[in-house]
Amino acid sequence: MEVNFFLLLLSLLGLVSFLKRSFSLLHWLYASFLRHPKDLKRVYGPWAVVTGATDGIGLAMSVQLARRGMHLVLVGRNSGRLKKATEHILARCGDAKVRTVVWDLAEDAAGGGGAERLREAIEGVDVGVLLNCAGVTYAGAAYFHEAEERVWREVVKVNVDGTSHVTRVVLPKMVNRRRGAVVNVGSASTVALPSFPLHAIYAATKAGCGSAVLGGGRGGAAPQSRGADALSRCGRATSVLVGPTGHGLFDVETVVSAYG
Repeated sequence: MEVNFFLLLLSLLGLVSFLKRSFSLLHWLYASFLRHPKDLKRVYGPWAVVTGATDGIGLAMSVQLARRGMHLVLVGRNSGRLKKATEHILARCGDAKVRTVVWDLAEDAAGGGGAERLREAIEGVDVGVLLNCAGVTYAGAAYFHEAEERVWREVVKVNVDGTSHVTRVVLPKMVNRRRGAVVNVGSASTVALPSFPLHAIYAATKAGCGSAVLGGGRGGAAPQSRGADALSRCGRATSVLVGPTGHGLFDVETVVSAYG
């Protein structure tokens, strides 16, 4: 029987594509539900720096890290909310040590003392995990030309500049110790959706955060490398993609604990 070579080639390509997607799904199921949790304290170090730690994902992740025996350096823009977050964490994990750093990434991404305060807070401690949760977006959907300049500039400052400056403060110690994990909380709008209309700047900044750590984590940095590429010398770099969290649809801490 004559075989149509073109049809056979298409069938093979389809099979390869199917197997690739199936493997990705199986790997996700294994990593999410079956794999034994990693001992972050032993593998990376006993302290974690968390930005955006006063509510939402940042606070929920801080609680989970504390429950795993890690001590915390919380970074936020408001001292009062940092105090409440500390009380919230200690009420659930009384053995945790918590330090706080006031750093408004929207106003003070590069200067003004925030970076120096963070350096002082992590001086003398073994920071093993950096969790960049701080992020902002528009108050409402808008075309780029309709968004106020102050608003979209703040999105860029916090999501890109702020994340980069915080990482620059914490990363050198990880590189020197040759271990550590840097996690940037991204957005499903950059991967799960083909586009994210009316939130173009937000989606672009989150895509940039993911590219920074993933590029660094797989970059195979040379010994003299610095910046994001140095991540490959110290351990794990990844980007976590999440969906909407600020609309009261679910309790973030409950969801995070389910995956903990």
